[in-house]
Amino acid sequence: MKIKSITITLFLCSVLHNMQAQETAAQKRDEKTLERNYYGNRYRMVNNYINFGIGYARAIGRRESFPVGIGYNFHIKKTFFQLGYNRSEMPILWGSYTRNFLNDLHFAFCIRNETKVFNVAYVMGVGKAWGLKDNLGFNTFSAYAEAQLIRKIYFDVGVGLNLFVNYNREYPTGGIRLDFFLSSSYQGKINSQ
Repeated sequence: MKIKSITITLFLCSVLHNMQAQETAAQKRDEKTLERNYYGNRYRMVNNYINFGIGYARAIGRRESFPVGIGYNFHIKKTFFQLGYNRSEMPILWGSYTRNFLNDLHFAFCIRNETKVFNVAYVMGVGKAWGLKDNLGFNTFSAYAEAQLIRKIYFDVGVGLNLFVNYNREYPTGGIRLDFFLSSSYQGKINSQ
């Protein structure tokens, strides 16, 4: 398992290193001014966003659960990343505590394609998983992946589906979530000059 985690980490580092290109001052200036006009409003093209939701998941060899998750998707230059948290069960919300649960804190690389109507993102990274399995605590590393398909209601607000997998040696799980999307792209009204 350690060799797989090291291999995945090295692969992600090499991909990130290769994607970082030297940008000129003009390219940086253009990135800041890239805007899209939509229904009389200005929206930034390269922006950060938050996705959060609740769904259905199944741990391998275990019962179903209703996980919750949140992800902060941010960019450095034109490369996107995600810092996220998932919890496999929320007994406070549902009142059924099963004594088996998974917490996952992950950092991931994100490939994103955004249009006026859709936000599609593929996320892959590493994380730290901890929780309870058969009344015994565990703490291990994990590999995390997700695919987001968001239908925008407005340019910066949307709802959609999120397929996710958390692979670790103690409590591997996968599922689907109904996610809400909030972005920081709104820049104000178009000046009527």
